[in-house]
Amino acid sequence: MKVYIDLMNGSELCSDAQKIEEVKEYDGAVFKVQSKQIIEGNDDIDIGANPSAEEQAEALADGATQVINLVSAHKLQKMEMDKKEYKALQKMWFKKFLGWLKENDESKVAEYKKVFPKLQEFYKMVIKNFDDFEFYIGELATLENGIIIPARWEDGGMAPVFYYYPIAMKEEKY
Repeated sequence: MKVYIDLMNGSELCSDAQKIEEVKEYDGAVFKVQSKQIIEGNDDIDIGANPSAEEQAEALADGATQVINLVSAHKLQKMEMDKKEYKALQKMWFKKFLGWLKENDESKVAEYKKVFPKLQEFYKMVIKNFDDFEFYIGELATLENGIIIPARWEDGGMAPVFYYYPIAMKEEKY
């Protein structure tokens, strides 16, 4: 299994246990992962079948909780912020990440500069549709040193789609 780690702070962000797709309009600068709602905290063993509404309600009544799989598995932290805060933090991250690359991985600076226009395009799309998004950071991240992960509930989905910047992550195999 591959786990994707935030380069700047070492937080686990996602893994290939979920389907990872490149977002084509951003030419590889952004990928997305569809999350799922799961139930945690009861002693039933999940055999992969979708529970009926009655089974789900029964499990929740027995003290279990419904969570987003990516948030639970990778201990992502939901961040409440308004559009102005998001703009400021994302712009700061773009600059800090470039500085981090210059200090820690000079070989990726040219690649970052190449994908940066597409990252900016994605950022502008998030701003335009800001009210459709929730935001997360990794377990070890602060707002100053971690990727801000936008998540969007799309097409009446049961769980949000999370968006990531591959340039800012490393793969670790387990």
